[in-house]
Amino acid sequence: MELLFFVYLHLRGTVFHGTMASLSEGGEASDDVRWRGRNGQVLTTALTTGFPWDSSLYLEYDLDSGLLQDGDLGHAFMLLWSKSL
Repeated sequence: MELLFFVYLHLRGTVFHGTMASLSEGGEASDDVRWRGRNGQVLTTALTTGFPWDSSLYLEYDLDSGLLQDGDLGHAFMLLWSKSL
């Protein structure tokens, strides 16, 4: 979606399912590994805009449901500057 001249908004939702390994309590041997399926979601919002010197700037923020954080919400921020030659 173009918000302003050369400013674009990106919204993206992702749903995923994965199988994760975990150790049972007190165990370190390979017999104590348990596999379980887990689901998660990620919401992403980003802005792309023109930048000086024939370049572009991309700003992104992600919020995930905590699949990789063992239940805690996860956050990510990305800033990307690119220039064509």
